[in-house]
Amino acid sequence: MKHYIYRYRAPRLPIIIAMLAFFFLQPGLVQAKEKLIIGTSYKLLLSTPAQDGMLDKIAQEAFQRIGIRIELPYLPTERSISAANEGLHDGELNRVKGLENIYPNLIRVDENMMDFEFVGFTKHASVKGGSWNRLQPFQLGIIKGWKILEANVGTYPHVTFFYSAEDLFNGLNLDRIDIALYGKLMGFAVISEMGLKDITMITPPFASKKMYMYLHKKHQALMPELSNALRQMKQDGAYDRIVSRSMRKYREIIDSGVQ
Repeated sequence: MKHYIYRYRAPRLPIIIAMLAFFFLQPGLVQAKEKLIIGTSYKLLLSTPAQDGMLDKIAQEAFQRIGIRIELPYLPTERSISAANEGLHDGELNRVKGLENIYPNLIRVDENMMDFEFVGFTKHASVKGGSWNRLQPFQLGIIKGWKILEANVGTYPHVTFFYSAEDLFNGLNLDRIDIALYGKLMGFAVISEMGLKDITMITPPFASKKMYMYLHKKHQALMPELSNALRQMKQDGAYDRIVSRSMRKYREIIDSGVQ
């Protein structure tokens, strides 16, 4: 009777390397234990250092639905979008449409994150909103890196660029500028947190835009799932619940329009 001895032969090293490379280098593939870094340039209401702002929660829920965890570190506006474009971050939380034309390594998620009103805040200036041209005579303040503001008023004769919302509104409070141009919701949050008084919002808004998340192009394979997750959140009520909870703290000041 013959006895056969079977010897185990380990797969050859080149085969193992090829298999691992195929698995780990798939475009857009994210391993379950990894986190994506989605940059943000907000510190209040929409995004916070504790990563519990309105858009933080919306993004976390959307990514969770497709099995991905995220981290949302803060950087100043221009640095944050540049980090995403250079691949140092995996994406950017909330920006206007069209930045893919300026930053070629970024792709825009189809479903929008929110509607954003760009308004002016003032202590003394008497001006009606709705038209950028009305702002030319005034001392204006904007955040460096806010592309829509740079495009519309950046070449006006009296524009001061600030690197943070706190600096912007401090400049307004100290009468160094006549009008601070910023987002409506964020503006009221900053005013409230800084304890500023006698600041009024100019109406109507100078622009209202849909805002979008951007991902680095290496994550293009995630785009359909992520867009669908955001749409499902709006349909099943999760999106509205997050917005309602996040806005509760600032609802009174936002509804009044005046601090």
